[in-house]
Amino acid sequence: MRHDIKQYNPAKPHKWGYKNQVLSGVSGFSYDFDIFAGDQSNIYPDDASDLGVSGNVVARLTETVPRHVNHKIFFNNWFYSPNFQVHLTKIGLLLLSIVRLNRVPNIAMPTEKELKKQERGFFVAKVATIDNIRVCAITWYDNKPVNILSTYVGSVPVTKKQRYFKKKK
Repeated sequence: MRHDIKQYNPAKPHKWGYKNQVLSGVSGFSYDFDIFAGDQSNIYPDDASDLGVSGNVVARLTETVPRHVNHKIFFNNWFYSPNFQVHLTKIGLLLLSIVRLNRVPNIAMPTEKELKKQERGFFVAKVATIDNIRVCAITWYDNKPVNILSTYVGSVPVTKKQRYFKKKK
């Protein structure tokens, strides 16, 4: 069936489909959703300036989330931007995100080459201030570096976990 809001993605097994963004809770229950409709999807809420395409999506989805009651928002690196992080924190939502370090200003973290010299589980945590908001940036090395940014949690306490190996069953 042909429709104007279908998106083409060559990396998917079904090349044509609809793009949905969903706000879900820890129970897995979906509280709100947004169907991507091209240029019409870049509308931002009244209490926010333009936060970019990805930031506007999350800002719209979180409009119904109560403010200043320690609700935590988790999202991946496509949705992160410093302006968006500042907006969410100022309206009373806590966040944790996987990020690309080149999108985070003023934080010098070790490169992937430097991290490869360390053992698995090594991490570096730094606290920075962006627009008067304290942010904890953590780079953790597993098979590849994982970069996390949070406005409510840091890297302490540290615990060791036994890795699961399918071959050692």
